[in-house]
Amino acid sequence: MNILACPSCQGELEKKEKNYSCKKCKKKFQIKEGIPILILKNRNNKYSFDPEEYYDKIYGKEINMDTLKELKRYTPFKNLLKRLVKKFALKNKKKGVLLSVGCGIGEFEEIFEKENYEMYGTDISFNSLKIAKEYSPKSKYFKSTAEKLPVRSSSIDILLSIDMLEHVFDYTSAVAEMSRVIKKEGILLLVTGFSDKKETVESKNIDFNKEGLGEGGDLRVYGTELIDDLKQRGFSLVTKRSIHGPLTRKVVDFKKNELKKRGMPKYSIIKNNVLKRNKKYKLYSRIIESLYTLDYIIFGKRNIGVLKLLVFKKEK
Repeated sequence: MNILACPSCQGELEKKEKNYSCKKCKKKFQIKEGIPILILKNRNNKYSFDPEEYYDKIYGKEINMDTLKELKRYTPFKNLLKRLVKKFALKNKKKGVLLSVGCGIGEFEEIFEKENYEMYGTDISFNSLKIAKEYSPKSKYFKSTAEKLPVRSSSIDILLSIDMLEHVFDYTSAVAEMSRVIKKEGILLLVTGFSDKKETVESKNIDFNKEGLGEGGDLRVYGTELIDDLKQRGFSLVTKRSIHGPLTRKVVDFKKNELKKRGMPKYSIIKNNVLKRNKKYKLYSRIIESLYTLDYIIFGKRNIGVLKLLVFKKEK
């Protein structure tokens, strides 16, 4: 992996049979099942949950890849989001080195497999990375945090941060790291909660069983100070779009209530064969996907809605 560097000192890594070794600080990092574990322990965590443990638990059981890919084809919002991410990525940068930070199971790398990118993905969850290797085999994966990317400076042409930045403990460090690794003229494509108010709103309570701020580890909703921060780091804002407007808000609330009634809380659809258990799921998904698309057409450019797609170009 040509882009890798020591997460502690940015020194050059030397690959050996079962580990990477930093030539500068001499730290060693394990390679487990073909995945480099380039993560530093003793991270600052003021919250009462461990993200590694949480996300590993979600993907902890054996998952049938054919079933998972079939299910993902009928995930309405993700289908719209994938189309938009691919559209704006290719519009701004058609080739080069692509890094997906917080890549999860590799869904977004998969949509670029026929494009001219050298692709990498990183996540805090080892279990999700094992799935990603199978889900998008043309990409290379390593485990790390967004706050300490084990990536060489100015080595990335396009960086994807899809539903990731609202989950990190120290977002200032994460933004600084993303800025460091992106080349001049490179692209940062963000999808995150964004309110258009100035100040970022932090969650005071993390509850995985409730909706709203704090649900599923959502630690904050960003304000325009995030754009100001990136501008100070040499980025210009190229595109801002709302991708979850008022038209589909009620629909999403209805869906979550229905899943709850069926005894299927958040994320459990990943582990259950929903398509066989509910024959109407495919039809329902196509209808909802059309509503999402209509919502984006009506409200996207007007930026009405709290989930935004933001595209930045690094000018210096």
